[in-house]
Amino acid sequence: MNSIAAKPLDSSSDPVHNGEAGVTAQAILVSCVYIALHCPACGALRQALHELPSSEAVSCPRCGTSSVFVLLGAGLTTRALPFYEVLSRERLALNVPAKVAEIALRFRYRPEG
Repeated sequence: MNSIAAKPLDSSSDPVHNGEAGVTAQAILVSCVYIALHCPACGALRQALHELPSSEAVSCPRCGTSSVFVLLGAGLTTRALPFYEVLSRERLALNVPAKVAEIALRFRYRPEG
């Protein structure tokens, strides 16, 4: 079991006003991990998950193709997990797919145990 897992944070003391007088919305922050993956079919994606995958490859959230990934880091989100984003053209111009593949080869994730 990975030590990085999603946990809701109490935001009851920090109401977020939605612009209407007297009405507040409760934004619940959930911890997550962000990974970058390069799918041969879909290209470069960033994905947020409840916990770090236990294998070296994950299924592409768009097409299901097995893809290598690298851990970007842990963070918080108010969005429902899991979610993903296709990387923009500006990020692709930075040659992200090649860098993800290079980093994945150099720093292979090896689950504990």
